[in-house]
Amino acid sequence: MSTIKEKIQELVVQINQLSFIENEIVRAERSAQSIDLNVRETLELLEKKNIEIEKLQSFSVKGLISSIFVDNKFELENKRNEYYQLSKQYDSLKTEKSASVFELEILNRKISELGVLKHELQVMMENRENELMTENSNQGMALLNVRKETEEADIKLRKLNRSYELSDRIFSTLTLFSAALRDVESSITWNRKKQFMAGNSKEFALKKAKEFNVESRLMLNDLGKMLRELDISYKNLDVVLVAFENEFGMFFDNFISDMIMKKRIIEGVENVEYVFQNLKNVKANIGDKIKETEVLRQRLFTVKDKILTE
Repeated sequence: MSTIKEKIQELVVQINQLSFIENEIVRAERSAQSIDLNVRETLELLEKKNIEIEKLQSFSVKGLISSIFVDNKFELENKRNEYYQLSKQYDSLKTEKSASVFELEILNRKISELGVLKHELQVMMENRENELMTENSNQGMALLNVRKETEEADIKLRKLNRSYELSDRIFSTLTLFSAALRDVESSITWNRKKQFMAGNSKEFALKKAKEFNVESRLMLNDLGKMLRELDISYKNLDVVLVAFENEFGMFFDNFISDMIMKKRIIEGVENVEYVFQNLKNVKANIGDKIKETEVLRQRLFTVKDKILTE
């Protein structure tokens, strides 16, 4: 048996023996926090009780009516007893806190030891991997196949993540495009008295709508290429270029052409909404593929570790 493999198996045994430490340190930290809170609360109660005792002592000394003096003396005695009980509770909590700190110190030393062992195991695993890659053995061939599949999964995951991020950007652009189209629609007016102001408003709205129209179309084309590479099926993601000019290349600027413009804008908004819904399905599909690929990668890592340790 390879000496590296023997060392790996020894380290795995040691790490397994210390595996409970991580859970224990979480438990101990929570316990320490709870004890510390109780200590602070008990100390606050002691201070409050001490103030009450001081007030009663001062009043008892100045008391002139015997019945009131007797009542205060009785209450004072009760307060002192309560203070005594709280003091005992405080001392007990302080002892418990010291024990908790000591336990954490021991656990932290062990967790450091566990960290060293895990690092040493990682180095040994890398050495074992290099060793197997030079061997003409079944394990070496199996490891080679696992490495190849892992690299393919990594490449696929990067592409999926890029396509997912691109779909998010497209969602934002489509939202802006739809809003710009509605701005164009709202800027259209048949009131000739406000024609100059309406014209300026419409020109700006048209400019923004054209920009978002082209930008979203280009990004959707890029997304389509990515989806085809990933072999992900999808419905129509084509954002139609809205024709904001007439057949002579001039912007619409009269009552009839405004009616045509409104019709085209309505069609454009409907097209954006249709693509938006299709894109939601595509994004959900990409998300599922990402999860599947991440599960595959984890399975391949498990297989790889098994090859290296057995």
